[in-house]
Amino acid sequence: MIPTLSKAQKKDSTSFIPQVGGVIRAKYEYNTSVGKGRFEVRNARFSVGGYVSKVFNYKAEIDLSDEGVTKMLDAYVRFIPIKNLFFTLGQMKIPFSTDNLRSPGQLNFSNRSFIAKRICKDLRDIGFMVSYAHEGKFPFALHAGIFSGSGINTAAWVKTYNLGLRFELGPFYGASLSGNYYSGKVSGLNSQLFDVGINYRYKNFFFDAEYAQKKATDTTGSINSNALFAYVLYEINFKKGIMRNIVPAVRYDFYTSDISTGVIEPARITTGLTFGFHKISWADIRLSYEKYLYRTQPDLDDKATIEFIARF
Repeated sequence: MIPTLSKAQKKDSTSFIPQVGGVIRAKYEYNTSVGKGRFEVRNARFSVGGYVSKVFNYKAEIDLSDEGVTKMLDAYVRFIPIKNLFFTLGQMKIPFSTDNLRSPGQLNFSNRSFIAKRICKDLRDIGFMVSYAHEGKFPFALHAGIFSGSGINTAAWVKTYNLGLRFELGPFYGASLSGNYYSGKVSGLNSQLFDVGINYRYKNFFFDAEYAQKKATDTTGSINSNALFAYVLYEINFKKGIMRNIVPAVRYDFYTSDISTGVIEPARITTGLTFGFHKISWADIRLSYEKYLYRTQPDLDDKATIEFIARF
């Protein structure tokens, strides 16, 4: 479930046929707090990628409906002079937070965590990244990049650059760790972001947790925000029939917009039940319910969701 470079590059580099992929997520949400519902195409994402030589590959990705907005997402060329050493130039996701780096088709809940949606908001940019992935008995990956800090599709002239660092360790006996740091302009504000994560897989059981903190500074001062999530899931697999598996899952997460207030708000408990199908390329039906927990204001966001997901 973790997108590491070592796994992503195990394609046959002698094949120069473009590979087309994508994910479509359609859902219905009912807000039980206010008694209203809505239909939404959350993602309609398409990508093409492949090799143009043994040492160069590329990726171009567009989302026709990222919360109703069409966006160009990844658009980069990657140079691979030796095995497991990667130089990437173009537009890409900032190497920060494992949950943020997951594509919509890899999510285990209908809505992303607060870390991905709030702490990591606007963490896609144009820049240059160097990555190295070490395999074997001591697997790890390092990512270091500089970015313009001007956001998606913005080729701005700048004097200083944003810095992104990510370290991945493992898996060892099913456990993996990650550490992340990012600094520079984010949404127009000088920012520093930190993140640590751990996950563990044992047979059909999977546990994942992250903690992130963001310090944003403007002319009036600095505000520290933070977020945390932890979830567990269990895969019930089937060998026969059209179903691949059934996956019950539960997650707890919270977000604090200003740590100095001492108020954790909101917190949220999410339950999910995913039905996986394997005779279609890769498709899921997901049911979920989100219960929001506020301390200073009434509940407004409790939601029940049914989602259809197709990956290709």
